[in-house]
Amino acid sequence: MPDQLPTDQPDQIDEPQLTEEPSAPVEEPAAPVEETEVEAEPEAVDTPKPAGRLARFKRFWHRWWANPKKRYASIGGVVLILVVLFAVPFTRYEILGLIIKKPLTITIIDDKSRAPVSGVVLSVDGKKATTNAAGKATIKAHLGRTAVSASKKYYQGAQSTVTVKLTNNNEWKFALHALGRQVPVKVINKISGKPVTGAVITVNGSQSKTSKDGLATIVVPSDAQQQKATISLSGYNSSEVSVTVKDAADPANTFGITPAGTIYFLSNKSGTIDVVKSNLDGSERRTVLAGTGSEDSDSTALLASRDWKYVALQAKRSTKADTTGGVYFIDTTKGDKLVTVDEGNATFSIVGWSGHFFVYQVQRTGVQNWEPNAQALKSYNAETGKLTTLEQTAGEGSSMYDYAYSRFGNVYAFSNEIVFGNQWNSSYNSPGRLNGKAVSLVSIKPDGSARRAVKDFPVPSGNSYYNVNLVLYRPQGIYAQASDGTNNNYYEYKAGKLTDKPDLNEAAFYRSYNAYLPSPSGDITFWTEQRDGKNTLLLGDKDAASEKVVLAGTKYNPYGWYGEDYLLVSKEGSELYIIPKDGSDNPLKVTDYFQSQAYYAGYGGGYGGL
Repeated sequence: MPDQLPTDQPDQIDEPQLTEEPSAPVEEPAAPVEETEVEAEPEAVDTPKPAGRLARFKRFWHRWWANPKKRYASIGGVVLILVVLFAVPFTRYEILGLIIKKPLTITIIDDKSRAPVSGVVLSVDGKKATTNAAGKATIKAHLGRTAVSASKKYYQGAQSTVTVKLTNNNEWKFALHALGRQVPVKVINKISGKPVTGAVITVNGSQSKTSKDGLATIVVPSDAQQQKATISLSGYNSSEVSVTVKDAADPANTFGITPAGTIYFLSNKSGTIDVVKSNLDGSERRTVLAGTGSEDSDSTALLASRDWKYVALQAKRSTKADTTGGVYFIDTTKGDKLVTVDEGNATFSIVGWSGHFFVYQVQRTGVQNWEPNAQALKSYNAETGKLTTLEQTAGEGSSMYDYAYSRFGNVYAFSNEIVFGNQWNSSYNSPGRLNGKAVSLVSIKPDGSARRAVKDFPVPSGNSYYNVNLVLYRPQGIYAQASDGTNNNYYEYKAGKLTDKPDLNEAAFYRSYNAYLPSPSGDITFWTEQRDGKNTLLLGDKDAASEKVVLAGTKYNPYGWYGEDYLLVSKEGSELYIIPKDGSDNPLKVTDYFQSQAYYAGYGGGYGGL
């Protein structure tokens, strides 16, 4: 077997020397000559030896410096020696190499296929590096001649000598000889179908990395028919595959790997409504929270935050007679830890996620019309575990014949703002209780701070009812209607400002608007429209403008996002799929799931809703 690295150098790169260049002969130093004193020592003075040496050096220095010919001759000799040394490349690099290092880039290719060989361990100047998917590795080495050795399993090891120059163009290419069979393999993203770069394929301890085209060549023993292999890459789930040993490309050796990630959903496959999770391709499905049997199909709902770190569950889990509902929280960052946020004799309904704040409403059972706090608007900080009451309704009076109360209208959760309207009602016999009162369009931050009435609408004298109703018509836009049931005034609320909307009417206000799903960053919006009787899945900017068609004439409906690159869609109300956001590949089925009948406006700023 050859013990030198074969080279395949580009024209502009010097060929390496395969054998070490002999060093210049070095003369043996002459034996030291014993110095003899010329002057006689003074008889009466006993001078210490160090002082005598110093005196002799001083006398030499003065005599040398006083004689220009000797001085210039000595300096010239030194300069001449340095010039000669630096004129010869070998000695020049050896001297500079004592203090200077330069990057040395080595490319390893297969001597037969001429393809890059990844995973080759190179040893240069006492350091080691491994070639990447392009067969390249870079090591800083001292100037001058240096040894290079290369080794990889199922390849014949080799070595050579290269010269590291002062220039930055220190590039060398070598070829290795494979000892086994070379098998082409391709790795693709299982969701998008696109090639995966840098995936590591490991077979019997030998590794290769995929190129930008998702291609790699692995070398296996010649007598193998099938080989077990592992494909791994940061950001993807590892995959165990079986490689068919063939010299030519084969569809059987194209393998898909799935981006890392976990989806949470509801399932009643067990007979109870459980919270279940799986990988993005549906693998490793497991139950996170088993149902108690008390869950109701009409009120159980699951909604994940946009980053899928936190999952909120609305359900009746308790078997206690005085507990009719509750809100629960699953922290995916802490091993799916379950937290009971709120329970009681009440009806709970989801508003949605505002960042990492989960917002919901409570309708307390048994509270009379004239009693306060019949409804509450609350937020739960998923990061700190703090529960905050944002707002509660009012009530006054003494009986069913004499009362007035307020109630919430639609509530919408934005990235750092909760917006809602309210209404006042009074009993038929006591309309005067609303005199001096006003309904409001309210904005408040999810932590309970910065509450403000965007606009107050005084209740007209003699009215027993007045309402501010809201509808989300765009991802960042709300229409508001102030109404006493007969007379209506319309407004638009956007970017914190309320403007009159006199051209809006009741039919336009109550039309069916799209439900928009913002991406985790909020920069892209996902929604569907009916076109020619079929769903058209669309993407747009944060205001749903500049739309692009993802899928046309389809049965799929929006379900959510996973990161900024993948869309979750549902079909038949019970099948969950994932697709690349450009719609370039067929939807990949994740799982069957249980679709809740619970409703919350605008999808609630999270994923996993309707």
